[in-house]
Amino acid sequence: MPLIDGVWAHGYALALMAGTTEELIYNEAVRAIEHQERALDELRSRAGTVLAAVSLVTSFLGARVLAGRGEIHFWGWVGIALAALCAILTLLVIWPWDDWAFSNDPAIMMNAHRDNPQWPDSVYVYLVDTMGADRAKNGEKLTRLYGYFRWSIVLLIGSVGAWLIQLWRG
Repeated sequence: MPLIDGVWAHGYALALMAGTTEELIYNEAVRAIEHQERALDELRSRAGTVLAAVSLVTSFLGARVLAGRGEIHFWGWVGIALAALCAILTLLVIWPWDDWAFSNDPAIMMNAHRDNPQWPDSVYVYLVDTMGADRAKNGEKLTRLYGYFRWSIVLLIGSVGAWLIQLWRG
């Protein structure tokens, strides 16, 4: 982006749209919260794909093992256990936890305003503080869910490997 008087054009455009510094900071806080919400939606979508993959791998490779000798040995049980753990972690990512904070409650905001009417800039400061705390809480949860997702991929790969060893050993 080009510089305009030492300011990046995007920031300059935001500054022109915002009436005050507080409003500019509020707009950026809203963008950060919206970014977290999109990241959660995308993570859940990817987790759904991993869940489908582990289901397909287990059903196809498990069927091949059972069609061969009709018995599941050590590596087959390892594959089943890893697939089950993968599914559990993936479901933890997909689960609709209800303690996310992506918006402010208008009723609470109105009650706070009635109790202590302030200038609009003070309201922006209050909202930015609230969104900052919400973003921090959401960030901790997102970090945990990303960890679950990473481990589910590792477990999926391990499950495939265990099933393939079971098939190879016959």
